[in-house]
Amino acid sequence: MEREVGATAGKASGEDMMLAMQADTEAFFGRLRKARELSRRAVASAQTAELAEPAAIWQGLAALREAAFGNKEQARNDAGEVLRLAPNSRDAQTLAL
Repeated sequence: MEREVGATAGKASGEDMMLAMQADTEAFFGRLRKARELSRRAVASAQTAELAEPAAIWQGLAALREAAFGNKEQARNDAGEVLRLAPNSRDAQTLAL
């Protein structure tokens, strides 16, 4: 996975997606702290590439993950950020609800 993430480093619409997938993988194995960091990096990567909707989606998936782990406050905070990132995105709005 690290090799794949490295291969997409700095590439618009590639790096952010790989970081988000790696975040999901880390969460699956119970490494929530690492998953959070990777999600933050995925959002930042998408924003750097000026991809507002993917940034919001990665943020929304992070919120769902926090909710699944029982972290209600963090989930609410993450969900609130989704709409700020892409207020006109129907997909983002769905994730934020």
